[in-house]
Amino acid sequence: MRNANAKLMPIHIVAVLSLALLSFASRAASQEDAGGIVTDPAAEFFDEADVGGVEDQLDSLDAQAEAAANNDGVVPEVSRRSSNRIEEIVVSARKREEALEDTPIAVTALSQNMLRDAGIERLDELQNLVPNLQIRDGITGYDATVIIRGVGQGDTEITFDPGVGIYVDGVYLARSQGSILSLVDTESIEVLRGPQGTLFGKNTVGGAINLTTIKPAQELGAFAYLRAGTLGTVDTRVSMDIPIDIGWLEDKLFSRFTFASQNERGYVYDAGNDVYLNNHASLGFLGSLRFLPTDDLTIDVTGSWFKDQTRARGAKCVVVPPQAPRDTPGTTLTDLFLPEQGAEYFDACANSTPYKIALNTPQLATIESYGAWATATYEAGAFGFIEDLQLKSITSWRAQESREKVDIDMTSQPVGYRGAAGGNRDFSGLGADEVGGPGAWGEPGNAWQASQEAQATVETWDERAVGVFGAYGFWEKADTTRAESYFPGDATRTQGGTTLKEIEVDNWSWALFAQATVDPVEWLGITAGIRYSQDKKGYDQLLSVPPLYNRQTGQETTFPPLVGSIDPVTGAEVPTSLSQTYSAWTPMASIAYRMPESYFDDTEIDSLMAYFSYSRGYKAGGFNGGARSDSESNLNAYIPETLDNFEIGSKMIAFEQRLTLNAAVFMGQYDEIQVRTIVPQPCSPAPCVPQVDLVIENAASASTRGLELEFMALPIEGLQIQGSLALLDAKYNSFPRAASDLVDPTFDPDNAFVNRSGESFPGVPQMQTHLGAQYSFPINLGSSMMNGWITPRFDWSFQTSVHYYGPELTSATQPAYHLLHLRLSYEFMNDQAQFALWGKNVTNTRYFNQATPVASTMGTVMQFYAPPATFGAEFSYRF
Repeated sequence: MRNANAKLMPIHIVAVLSLALLSFASRAASQEDAGGIVTDPAAEFFDEADVGGVEDQLDSLDAQAEAAANNDGVVPEVSRRSSNRIEEIVVSARKREEALEDTPIAVTALSQNMLRDAGIERLDELQNLVPNLQIRDGITGYDATVIIRGVGQGDTEITFDPGVGIYVDGVYLARSQGSILSLVDTESIEVLRGPQGTLFGKNTVGGAINLTTIKPAQELGAFAYLRAGTLGTVDTRVSMDIPIDIGWLEDKLFSRFTFASQNERGYVYDAGNDVYLNNHASLGFLGSLRFLPTDDLTIDVTGSWFKDQTRARGAKCVVVPPQAPRDTPGTTLTDLFLPEQGAEYFDACANSTPYKIALNTPQLATIESYGAWATATYEAGAFGFIEDLQLKSITSWRAQESREKVDIDMTSQPVGYRGAAGGNRDFSGLGADEVGGPGAWGEPGNAWQASQEAQATVETWDERAVGVFGAYGFWEKADTTRAESYFPGDATRTQGGTTLKEIEVDNWSWALFAQATVDPVEWLGITAGIRYSQDKKGYDQLLSVPPLYNRQTGQETTFPPLVGSIDPVTGAEVPTSLSQTYSAWTPMASIAYRMPESYFDDTEIDSLMAYFSYSRGYKAGGFNGGARSDSESNLNAYIPETLDNFEIGSKMIAFEQRLTLNAAVFMGQYDEIQVRTIVPQPCSPAPCVPQVDLVIENAASASTRGLELEFMALPIEGLQIQGSLALLDAKYNSFPRAASDLVDPTFDPDNAFVNRSGESFPGVPQMQTHLGAQYSFPINLGSSMMNGWITPRFDWSFQTSVHYYGPELTSATQPAYHLLHLRLSYEFMNDQAQFALWGKNVTNTRYFNQATPVASTMGTVMQFYAPPATFGAEFSYRF
């Protein structure tokens, strides 16, 4: 796939240059700013609003005519850089359009312009801008672990649901695999913090991230983008809006097509295989149709295909200081089962660095996703007591195929392997190219999902009462066959532990929901809602030990399945099948108080809203997918977790719409938390490898509380300042039997657990800050084509220390760090072209954003580092 991308990359570059030359020749005026739909012919003089905002005031018609005469009939757009007030942002956080500052929800809204100004290219980069948001991309580089206010998920197995819902055009993405999305053709992003269990009820116990894609424009246009930088970065994108003006379809059918590629060499050098890890080589396509058969009916159909091939992520291996002297037998399993290689392994581990390691087997991680979704919106209008009725249908289908092949120990020593990349199921033999060695790797994972949602939005009582009602259905299947091998041992195979785990999930879910807002008086809004959800989880597992082959004697030993059975007639292995159904009611309520404008006659405050809200989130239970033994915990089901959240907030606009300030204080009660737990299992007879099960347990109750502040200011024309502050105190109230990764590897159950009551959550900082500023000033070069705006910008962020598993494992704790990103852009040709220079992590801060502890087994911790300083340039053109 890497070669295919390399061949296609020049095609994108040629397309970029061809479109630019074509636009120079045609001098076609465009209403697209990286996409968007213009519904008013006069809107070409406006700057496109951020997330559907309110346009700036126009100059007089005489001034426009004079400007047109001075520019050969081409009317220059009013650049967004010259705005002297903050545009009003419209969000759909409550599944209806309303102003952000009138929405009693803690939500951060980012438009395509905001994302571009901040240099955001991937979903995980949002955490630098959004308070109390963390996104990790897993060892594959594309599996999303999303946490909001300390609530999210602790595992990326296909059996485990995410705790923060990711939605694209209203479609829920069920699996974490492939959910680190490239923000191609993204019109806006809304990050909703706190439980959204009524309107976005599919497991959104922590919050929701809503992405809206750009819809086809009504006029012919195109957008071309080229980005290049250090670490072998070359990204390209070409978008085209093509109206279908054929017969009756004229002014009724519009199309948009986007092709994109992303190529990054990677930044962790694997000296053992002479390649770079943490790379990306992706291709993507997004096509959409907008059909307007009548004035009241809009049908949007979108299809996508995306493939990313990487060599997975590389990690620095860190030797954990032993709890006993290294010469003490049984200090770690490495000492116990690799007595001769153990010292070499620890030496190899100690010699690794954040950006240079040496592996003894190549790594691989690929994801291919494709699907289609359709949204039909019918404006039914008024009848009876209903003043306005809108009906909406959202239908979707999505499929994925994923492969992975990982050297777990991250060294040149044969200690641990994991994979689902295809290969022989027989693990006999030991050679790297023989079955049974690192060359045999499970089977790829496959998943598909389908969903259907129906919504009705009703307005009545002089628009003082608005209700959203709906029904939701969801179906999915997924499977994977994963091979894991630890301590392969010598040629006799008297040591070593290898398992082959075949998992299949078969789930469905349905829900009914309703939410209504009533304004009994102008300054008061009361909202209440409820959702009933039912989730069925089906789980099949076959866990087996592949045949062991003794090359000295030529004999092979087979074993019965650890989990599953043997059909007495056919002799085939039969998986164990489990099924469980869960249900829950998730209510919400809020009260919003809008201060009358008369209160602010003698102040600089334009508007002020305060609100109080209560909401409940729910995440369905399920079955463990990380177990590797026949222990009882392997087949245990875990029950749903719930979060009751209480929040007080305010939203203010001041200084003639030059300042917005949003604040929220929250407190949550978190019960039956689904936590990944290490469960060691004894084995006999010796020598053997004790298995370590990674299972999900309802092991804790906890409380969360915190503060969030966000502001945006335009103190003078051209200067924009935005920032945020997040404080979070998320602690376990009761967690007496928690996993510890620093345990006696003889696996005495009394030493395998610790009491984490009173400890803070892993993976989340107690404080996050962001400050961004940009200043735009005009440049007059004497040519109408080259006159434009120069905008320097910086984004600074800071977070306090994070422990990824427990405070006792200091090697998995990342100290506090700062990040600084810079960008300098030049917009010219009436804002149709932009050239920019950018730098990310310009201070070259070294920090890891994920850690994998295997201290009790291998005696090490793997630290996955974020990219070092990177620099580059980009050019875009639209017409």
